[in-house]
Amino acid sequence: MSIAEEVSSSDFLFDELFFSRTDKKGIIQSGNSVFQRISEFEWDEILNRPHRVVRHPHMPRGIFHLMWNEILSDHMIGAYVANKTKKGKYYWVFALVSPIENGFLSVRLKPSSQLFKIIKDEYAKFHAIEKDQKISPEESQDLILSHITKLGFESYWHFMVEALMQELESREVQLEKSPIKKLQILREALKFGAKIETAKIKTKSEDIISLINQLSVFKDSLKNGLREIEEYGLNLSKQTEEMSTLLEKEA
Repeated sequence: MSIAEEVSSSDFLFDELFFSRTDKKGIIQSGNSVFQRISEFEWDEILNRPHRVVRHPHMPRGIFHLMWNEILSDHMIGAYVANKTKKGKYYWVFALVSPIENGFLSVRLKPSSQLFKIIKDEYAKFHAIEKDQKISPEESQDLILSHITKLGFESYWHFMVEALMQELESREVQLEKSPIKKLQILREALKFGAKIETAKIKTKSEDIISLINQLSVFKDSLKNGLREIEEYGLNLSKQTEEMSTLLEKEA
């Protein structure tokens, strides 16, 4: 059974946000209580272990090859990822992974958009190709990037931004919140190829605000694409206070 067909039994909720921090080799250094609970590991079981301990075995290896290439080049990247728990359950996330001092920070939300439904099926196909044709992670990455353009995206960066906007919008629907007006403005600007100096996006949820503080598009036009999402933050609730405390202690 592929990850596209499995029925999730995790209790990851739409109003939850979780993070984990690793060193530059991908070894888990810290995380918040949501991450620990959903992973089903105790802290002494998961800290100082490679982050791949929560990787679902049916994830396309090409996705992780792409992610590592970007973060090692000091770029942020967003991607859909299926993770597994200690007890064999699984859960999907949309992960934003960013280089930080002495390592990387990954912030995840629960996906639910129409694009997510498409990508789940595509991942199953990529995994089957990797298994049947025994292609390398780099070859799988190239296959994925090629397929992204066939889905109508100019580049992976355009796909990443669209996925992020769809997930934020879908999340507001799931939480019965009002649409995020600045997302609508940003989408129109991107659609017509406008140059954006700074676009701030803030959620209006009482539980999770400011998933992303800023999207910046560099170069003179969208032909050169979105290079990176410069800043994002978590500014609310118990989870975000916990995150700030942990990061300050380890800085």
